[in-house]
Amino acid sequence: MAKKLDNVIEVFVNENYKNKFKASVKQEEKEQILSLAKEKTRNELLDEIREELTPDIKKEVIRSYEDKNRKKQISNMKKLLTEGFFLAIFVGLFVNQATEIIDFYKGENVTIGKTVIISAILFGICLIIVGFFFIKEFLRIYNNYMKGSSNNENY
Repeated sequence: MAKKLDNVIEVFVNENYKNKFKASVKQEEKEQILSLAKEKTRNELLDEIREELTPDIKKEVIRSYEDKNRKKQISNMKKLLTEGFFLAIFVGLFVNQATEIIDFYKGENVTIGKTVIISAILFGICLIIVGFFFIKEFLRIYNNYMKGSSNNENY
């Protein structure tokens, strides 16, 4: 675009200024004045173009950021639902076994040995799942922080 813009400016300046010099003006001065006129015209055009395009560019950047943010939120919701689903299964099984332990202490006829072992195993699985999710999230945040620190010292 710069080449076309320069061509248009060249034609514009030549049409509007070239034949308007007095005969006493030296050729070197004419070229210098034409060069300054071209530079001034180019700067004015670029300023106008910037002023006109800046709001559109800002809108596009904001829209792009919002789209990326929405996609990231959807991804995080999917991950949260999946993790929550698996955790809920094991917590539900653990609660079921804990209910049987309570029934034993109420005096109902329940085999407590297997129930306690199964409860301990399910509780351990729940702790492992929560620990895994916690460590995974911690590492993700830590890695993002380190990437940010290496890219921008003020982060």
